[in-house]
Amino acid sequence: MKPKTTTIIKILKSHSKETGMKPFTTQIQYKPFSKPAYYEYTNSSVLIRFNDEVFNDKANIKLFTGSQCQKFPTTDHLFFKFTECNKIQTFDTRLLLDTIRKLEKNPKTYNKETKKHRFLDYSFYNNCFTNYHNSTSPDFFRVDSYNLKTIIRVFSALQCDKTTIVYNKNHPHRPITLQCDKATAILAPIRYMD
Repeated sequence: MKPKTTTIIKILKSHSKETGMKPFTTQIQYKPFSKPAYYEYTNSSVLIRFNDEVFNDKANIKLFTGSQCQKFPTTDHLFFKFTECNKIQTFDTRLLLDTIRKLEKNPKTYNKETKKHRFLDYSFYNNCFTNYHNSTSPDFFRVDSYNLKTIIRVFSALQCDKTTIVYNKNHPHRPITLQCDKATAILAPIRYMD
């Protein structure tokens, strides 16, 4: 295994333990019959699809011993088609990871937040992530900092310099797509506050 893949496995193993969404997250599944073939980590709020060349195994990669899951959910419908309603913003991966960490350390507390899971808002007007802010207009989407950080940490381990975020400004409740050269991720936004 390449050195960076060991780091990716550690990150995803930690994410699986924290979110507790087994059995799907007990392994990274290999999809050899898709064109092109790919690897996929599936969770209720995070999905990461890796290019075929990221791992050398050409088989499911177990994150935990004894993971026996053979049937995985179909996820193709989550990857939306690009339209003029979609907005794209590109970030430096390392700087984005640093920004997320800084925002987590200085939270604007909300009763549903925990130490690991903070609310981060992406403002459409400022094109940046901020701490939770009160707003009645749909000018932002809100995500869980832990899930976002997991994806960006994986992109960093893949040595991707740039991260592109694609979102639908007219429908901020729809899943957000994050892309780098070697992977594509889907992140579910926080839809309801209460």
